[in-house]
Amino acid sequence: MTKRAGIYGRVATVGHAKHDYGLPSQLEASRRYAEERGWKTVEEVADQGVSGTTLDRPGLNSIRDMAGAGQIDIVVIHRTDRLSRKVAHLLSLEEEFSKAGVEVHCVLGNYEDGDVARLVKTIRSACAEYEIAILSERAKRSKRQKPRDGSSNRRLLSVNPHRVGS
Repeated sequence: MTKRAGIYGRVATVGHAKHDYGLPSQLEASRRYAEERGWKTVEEVADQGVSGTTLDRPGLNSIRDMAGAGQIDIVVIHRTDRLSRKVAHLLSLEEEFSKAGVEVHCVLGNYEDGDVARLVKTIRSACAEYEIAILSERAKRSKRQKPRDGSSNRRLLSVNPHRVGS
């Protein structure tokens, strides 16, 4: 019997869709991954402009519903951080899919079963979660700095105090 695949993609901002890691490239790579394995893609869903730190996403909810209803056998994602940017959420989702008899496959960094593979996946997921924390802190710091600068468009220039004349 041919396995039925549900493909899920996500980008956090609309701007990401304009780059190579945008939705079209994620979905195409996932589609190709499923095709190479002989799986039938029954649905492609995506969330655009939604953070991976929340579980309340329309596309993700759709894939979860399909898994729970037995409509898919496999979820194909581009990378684990497309599914979630939080380790606890990723592990919870994988457990939910597993209980429904649905496998999760990643185009980049697919993980086999086993203790070492779970450890590596958890470490990479923790790195993705940390990356979001760093980006969030930078954004907050930037917002706090703008009122002090007097302009949201002000550029900081490096000045060499030893340079004479221009």
